[in-house]
Amino acid sequence: CPDCGSLLFGSIRDGVRVIRPGNFDETDWFKVGAHIWTKSKQPWLRLADGVPAFEQNYVRENLWPEEALSRLV
Repeated sequence: CPDCGSLLFGSIRDGVRVIRPGNFDETDWFKVGAHIWTKSKQPWLRLADGVPAFEQNYVRENLWPEEALSRLV
């Protein structure tokens, strides 16, 4: 954001961008697929139950549904 300096997008690879969910005002519709980089999370932060959690990153082919993976082609 040119006003506050927040990162709005991330990059998976050339031509593929992801929107960082922390930028949304309304998040009720958003479903968390995984918690990543939990090794550096604050100790008071409670992660949602039933959501895969990884200390660092994860292998998307092991977690993402085939439909999502097919969009990366």
